[in-house]
Amino acid sequence: MRRAVFAGLIVVAACGGGAGGGGGDDEPPPRDAEIHVVSGTTTSEAGATAEIGVSLSDAPTAPVVIAIQSDDPGEGAVSPATIRFEAGDVGPHTVVVTGVDDAEVDGAQPYRVVFAAAVSDDAGYAGLIVPPVALTNVDDDVGTGTVRVFLNGPGAGTVTSAPAGIACPGVCVASFPAGTTVTLTAAAGTGSRFGGWRVPGVDFTPTRTFEIGAGELHQANGLFVRDQLAWTAAVDWPAVERLDVVAAAGDQLVVGGELDGPTTIGGTPLPYGGGRDPLIAAYAAADGAFRWSRSFGGTGDARVQAIAILPGGDVVVGGWFTGELDLGAGPVTPSSTTGGFVARLRGADGAVVWAKALTAGPSVWVAGLGASPDGGIVACGSGTAPLAWLDGDGGLVAAITPGLMAGCVAIDRRAGGWVAVGEGAGGGSAVYVSVDDDRHVDTAESVFATSASMRINDIVALPTGGAIVLLAVTMGVGLYDHWMTKVDAAGNVVGSISAASSNYSDRSSAAVLEAPDSLLVARQIGAGIIVLERYDISSLMRVAGFDLGSTEVFDFDLATSAGHTFLAGDSFTTEPLIGWPMMLQNDGGFVSELKLP
Repeated sequence: MRRAVFAGLIVVAACGGGAGGGGGDDEPPPRDAEIHVVSGTTTSEAGATAEIGVSLSDAPTAPVVIAIQSDDPGEGAVSPATIRFEAGDVGPHTVVVTGVDDAEVDGAQPYRVVFAAAVSDDAGYAGLIVPPVALTNVDDDVGTGTVRVFLNGPGAGTVTSAPAGIACPGVCVASFPAGTTVTLTAAAGTGSRFGGWRVPGVDFTPTRTFEIGAGELHQANGLFVRDQLAWTAAVDWPAVERLDVVAAAGDQLVVGGELDGPTTIGGTPLPYGGGRDPLIAAYAAADGAFRWSRSFGGTGDARVQAIAILPGGDVVVGGWFTGELDLGAGPVTPSSTTGGFVARLRGADGAVVWAKALTAGPSVWVAGLGASPDGGIVACGSGTAPLAWLDGDGGLVAAITPGLMAGCVAIDRRAGGWVAVGEGAGGGSAVYVSVDDDRHVDTAESVFATSASMRINDIVALPTGGAIVLLAVTMGVGLYDHWMTKVDAAGNVVGSISAASSNYSDRSSAAVLEAPDSLLVARQIGAGIIVLERYDISSLMRVAGFDLGSTEVFDFDLATSAGHTFLAGDSFTTEPLIGWPMMLQNDGGFVSELKLP
């Protein structure tokens, strides 16, 4: 047997003896080969080397040749391929091992330098087995990761990267070395705005940063929407349970709905009595600047469902309540399930001028309000009569039940009078009513009938006479058909179209734009998705559609005044609204002026 020394450890090296490899009296004395690691056991693909020294313990009597190789030539190369000890030469002889490069990202790879059995006529070294030396080859391939950008929405914009690589549209996929920090920057084009990143997560900042790892794929989905918002004001959350009515006149813009908890709007803490309380807030129509807000406390539920702005700027609000409601003169209760209320608020600061609770009848509510040119008020709802006229102090002037109308849902001002729509007696029909300022009923006709469940949403008077009625018909669980019915001044149906189907909501709202034959309709067509559509009034043909980039608007309402169009609504999402320049979250409301092409 022979001994070899490797890195300070004694290892046994077997060697040949006499014939058959056995021992005997004539076996030469044991001889050793010593291995010294001269410069470590690590090589690299960048060309770093390791050196191994091999020496003999005793001078050989004949040359000793040992062949050397790497057991993985793809990781390490050995030079020389053989070492030769001449007679009397004990070395050391140096073996240089060089790391071999490849194009793979394979990390540090182990391999060995192995020695063939020694060849020599010196019987003491013949067949000597030198143990292999273990080494590691360090990878120098960094690897790459991929960034992929998607652009969505009806707007225009670009996304670029730093370092350069992404310039989308155009180049929307690029590879970057592992370890690189890549920053994407979104920039909106003319007439558009950036609506936020959709994947991964939701983020409104124009930049998004990734740390690139080898083999990783990073994706960014940027949304660009048309710049159709002149301004947006947030009606503070987290207690805006519903915001679905808006009225505008002059520079006054008023929104209403309900609260389900204490909140502060525009820096003003609002009283909260429990349950759901009516909410009213006023803003400047020019820029959305907050003016004032108020609520009425109560122990039950209550909601503002109608708003009208009087010629002098005062605001009239109406709605319904259950339980107790305090309008400022002590709590009142309905005589049965629900009661209605009407209140006049000072336009300058929202102070209560007067407030009245309507409690007679089994179910009383106010669904619509109109401001008469003489300073009076027209109320639309249920109770003793579907239509009621009040003077400026809230006194009842007259009340009528026109035709088969059992309850009024919506009202709008026409030249010289009013148009209204409500439910027919027995349900299943929509009754259109036209009344002049002398409270004479010009027409009261059923304009839509169905055996299915139906929701009447809105009515808008047409400048040329007549009106358009918006409603939705249930087609199954969670499925609705939205209808628009055009009625002439005599109450005749002159057109009716199924405008859109929705798999979620039966809500819609409409407003006549400045052009005498143009109608703007807001409709909810999915889970929180609203669309705006413009229709030609004469033909009821859709001429344009608009996407505001919102995905989580639920309750909403439209209003127009002096050529301006306003949209108010709320959100039930736990994430910010997509496409809106604010962080509106769960139970948050908003009001916006729209810029429509």
